[in-house]
Amino acid sequence: MKQAVIFGAGSVGRGFIGQLFSDSGLDVLFVDINKEVIDGINQGNSYPQIIVTGKGSKTRTIGNVSAADIADRDRVGAAICSASVIATAVGANVLRHIVPVLAQGLQQRFDRNLEPINILLCENLHNAADYMRTQLKSSLDARWQDALESDVGLLETSIGRMIPVPTEDIKSIHPAAVMVEPYAFLPYDTAAVKGQLPEIKGLVGDTAVPFSFYSDRKLYVHNMGHCFCAYLGELFGDDYIHQSIAKPFVRYFVRGAMIESATALAAKYNQEPAGIIDHVDDLLSRFDNSGLMDTLERVGREPERKMKPDDRFVGALLLAKQAGMPHRFLSLAVAAGLTKLVQTKQWDRETTWSYLQSSMSAEDSTYLDVQRILDAMDSIQSNPDFGVLNSILSQGLSTGSLV
Repeated sequence: MKQAVIFGAGSVGRGFIGQLFSDSGLDVLFVDINKEVIDGINQGNSYPQIIVTGKGSKTRTIGNVSAADIADRDRVGAAICSASVIATAVGANVLRHIVPVLAQGLQQRFDRNLEPINILLCENLHNAADYMRTQLKSSLDARWQDALESDVGLLETSIGRMIPVPTEDIKSIHPAAVMVEPYAFLPYDTAAVKGQLPEIKGLVGDTAVPFSFYSDRKLYVHNMGHCFCAYLGELFGDDYIHQSIAKPFVRYFVRGAMIESATALAAKYNQEPAGIIDHVDDLLSRFDNSGLMDTLERVGREPERKMKPDDRFVGALLLAKQAGMPHRFLSLAVAAGLTKLVQTKQWDRETTWSYLQSSMSAEDSTYLDVQRILDAMDSIQSNPDFGVLNSILSQGLSTGSLV
């Protein structure tokens, strides 16, 4: 049986990548630091996966799995040498910490002149391949720098499956139990493959467009819409994503922003808008999955990172602006994100304007739109109202909208 190594036995690792690999007949080794999860996986070499919809749930067993502590370098190195595919699912902030162990295993492969290996980067990180390549180069011996380029495929992926953090109730079922939605497709960068990639169910390769189309779609449509829904939901006193998106006026604003971003994306990549708009509506129906019990807190956390110029809010707004597309709803989304940031960081207005100006020039009409909206949003925090939000959307904005 072919072997796969997954760095990270968290929500994405267990809830998505482990399933795809196991369903494809691979023997899966998770590498992690969480002893409770490691022991849970090794007890029976399996774990339960709970697939939920708004109508109920079903539980299945993910088998052919084991787990090792990342400190066990001998075992992890041996597994890397025998692997047919490797994946990372540790989170962008943790990625650099696994590099020394991964690099050591790769050097062992190079020493033995083994066949090329592909690493699926299952991270919510733009340009993950460039980042990982830089990190690996700094850890590999100089004599193996060329081998990194020729024998290691660094394959970016687009993680679309929604997987909430396991609650105590879920953990009580099994230490490694995980709850997921039914969606289970993983787009990946086909152009980055080196040598042979095992046949993996659910792995989707599209050679018709650059992979950046999928990573941009995930960030500027899925992530932006999801987080915008969370921030609006907080204004209206909700706790869960499904509660917020069930409100027609929240869906109206979120869908408007997602469609503006989708049409700008279609223009950038010369794609038909209809297909991406269908994707928007599919996402909205998935946001409505009450079985996930996905919290606004989880989706909306770390607003400072999410408000950076190249991230979901400002990045989507600038994408629409650069494409010459409507961006009224995206302006409102940026304002909602800034409102969350102000509340979280307890910034004053001067600091907020300074932060915004670092993202967009003050003379940019888009910047002025957001500034006007943010000024007006103060009034809704104490008395949220659809009419107020809608009037804000229409006041003095420089462009119209498709929605």
